[in-house]
Amino acid sequence: MDGSFYLVGVDMGSTGLKAVALLDGQVAAAAHAPMVYHQEGPVCEYDAEKYYQTVAGLIRQVTRAMPAQAVCRGVAAVCASGNAVLLKAGKPLSPILSWRDNRGAAEMEQVFGPLTEEEVHRTVGWHKVPKFPLAQLSWLKCRRPELWARADLICEGSCYVNYRLCGQFAMDHSTATTFYLQDQQTLTWNPDFLEKLGLPPRNLPRLVAPGTQIGRITPEAARDTGLPAGTPVAAGCYDGAAAARSAGLFREGQMLLSCGTSWVCAYPSKSRRQLLDAGLMIDPYLSEQGLWLGMTSLGECSVYVDQALDLVLPRDGDRTAAFNRLAAAAPPGAGGLLLDPMRLSACDLSGRSGAQICRGIMEGIAYSVKRQIAAVRQKCGGLSLTRAAMVGGPSNSVLWPQIVSDILEVPVHVALRSDACAVGAALLAGLGGGVWDSLAEGQSALREEGRDYLPDTAAAAVYRRAFRDYEAAFPGPEENMH
Repeated sequence: MDGSFYLVGVDMGSTGLKAVALLDGQVAAAAHAPMVYHQEGPVCEYDAEKYYQTVAGLIRQVTRAMPAQAVCRGVAAVCASGNAVLLKAGKPLSPILSWRDNRGAAEMEQVFGPLTEEEVHRTVGWHKVPKFPLAQLSWLKCRRPELWARADLICEGSCYVNYRLCGQFAMDHSTATTFYLQDQQTLTWNPDFLEKLGLPPRNLPRLVAPGTQIGRITPEAARDTGLPAGTPVAAGCYDGAAAARSAGLFREGQMLLSCGTSWVCAYPSKSRRQLLDAGLMIDPYLSEQGLWLGMTSLGECSVYVDQALDLVLPRDGDRTAAFNRLAAAAPPGAGGLLLDPMRLSACDLSGRSGAQICRGIMEGIAYSVKRQIAAVRQKCGGLSLTRAAMVGGPSNSVLWPQIVSDILEVPVHVALRSDACAVGAALLAGLGGGVWDSLAEGQSALREEGRDYLPDTAAAAVYRRAFRDYEAAFPGPEENMH
């Protein structure tokens, strides 16, 4: 292809947003912003206009950093999915209700009746929980009936952003999985769920595959974002699946550890049935090529880590650097300390140093990941794990990926970036913009440095013994749903 081109990818996380411009295979510009949201008690919601304007501002920042002669070949956004918004003629009637919003459990039972866990998981691909759109939409239907009656379209936050960018409504199959109204087996809207909500299919976006071109940047969006009018807009996906694309998870035996607000373990598999039997969250991923993605999650893991760090570190200053420095000062095993940040009240920290607590936090999260992997292996005996990739903020630590490698006893690859989801979005933008014919082709075109970690024999032996003690000290699974 003649001349330089760039692709824009946006990651709309639960608490922060990132955008990157991928120029000739390299991240040439990046921008970050906090996600502004209102949280009070069970309420967690975003103002839809601020949501879009923040995304547009980030796109504008990375676009301005591009060479004048470079051409933008596409833009795509991925999302920490599972939210919902009501629209009328393209205008928001409600805030965007986050997946962290806990209203609607009673209303979900009222609207949907006695849905079984097995029915929801088999049909949707994710688990039945008293939040996410089944609960959000039930709450809106029951508690905001006047808005529900006025709405002519119901969608998810990234769909609204895409509409503002290109004037077209569409939802990719990956995001639709977290929207809970799609039958993942047929990749169509679930008529039974729509009937219970009294929701006609015309009030929902069209369903498309991730990376499908859904429209082009409108003149208004060009003014908002700085992108040229006519730039292709591609459908995104769930953010965990975007990180998997960025890490090149295209074969069985690989695993992705995506460390964001939640820590997500992702496993490619040719068998959806195997992933169902293992009780995993399932993403359609590359299902048209016979590859599904199974996921487990330590929900809101980073929130628990921050609460544990509050015991030893102030919130001001370079908290991350201090965390890593202190953790490195303690030996493998943290002097015998067993710490589970997600069950902090059950941890005995008396007499423990800050270094032991910081290392114990890193090791405790890695033990939780190992327990989830062991549970998955037990449920689907065919799962093998030969290599892991680690992305997200904690992967920037020199120590934490080594601890993960030692505890899991597999090689761990770290791409030297904290924006894997945004890069995955840029890969989808390239697919929608016709830059390449497959995600594998796009991923192989990435030019980046990385670090590889191999298990240390002595440390692995320490952790093998400590893991047995950890399981005895903290019996039972951690939260395994995003």
